[in-house]
Amino acid sequence: MPKDGMETITLEQHPTEELLERYAAGRLPEGTVAAVSTHLFECDSCYERYENEVTLLSLKHAPESVVVEPQRVPFWSRIRVSFPAPVLAAAAAVALLMVVAIPKWTSHDGSPVVAELSAMRGSAAASSVPAGRPVQLKLNVSGVATGEQLTVQVADSAGNSLWNGTTKPTNGFAEVTVDRRLGAGEYWVRLYRPDEAEPLREYSLSLR
Repeated sequence: MPKDGMETITLEQHPTEELLERYAAGRLPEGTVAAVSTHLFECDSCYERYENEVTLLSLKHAPESVVVEPQRVPFWSRIRVSFPAPVLAAAAAVALLMVVAIPKWTSHDGSPVVAELSAMRGSAAASSVPAGRPVQLKLNVSGVATGEQLTVQVADSAGNSLWNGTTKPTNGFAEVTVDRRLGAGEYWVRLYRPDEAEPLREYSLSLR
């Protein structure tokens, strides 16, 4: 339990309205600020709630909206004597909005997209999913023994390896999440046995 009595926030928990209000006002300890920021980056619904809190804070312009902790944020302590509290409250609201909003604009949704691949190299169709996000590959590996250790390679259209991982087939499918965010283009997904140089399977993947 943290010293201020707040429960530790994890991605499995949504912050309360009180917690979001304190976060927007800059009245949370560093450990809790980091946890809430991470949660807001991943959770769109809580991010919208946070935006509402920031809007309310900027409209109120109340002196009590911002509690300055000089030992933690010395910058505020330096400028506090030069600006009235309502101005500081508005500036803090804008700064907090930029810190959390900019990653949302540039990173979009961080959740994986699922690509079910069954078209081997040479087939006409390729699975197409959005670019710039993690990809959860679900590979059709009919005929491959369940539980067999396999290596997964993602290569660009020229055959250059971009990502490697491991997987074990279950019920005719092998699943693995590619955590590297790839740009739009055509890719090959190759499945290898550890002791073999030639791919066991090869699939087409298109990112748009």
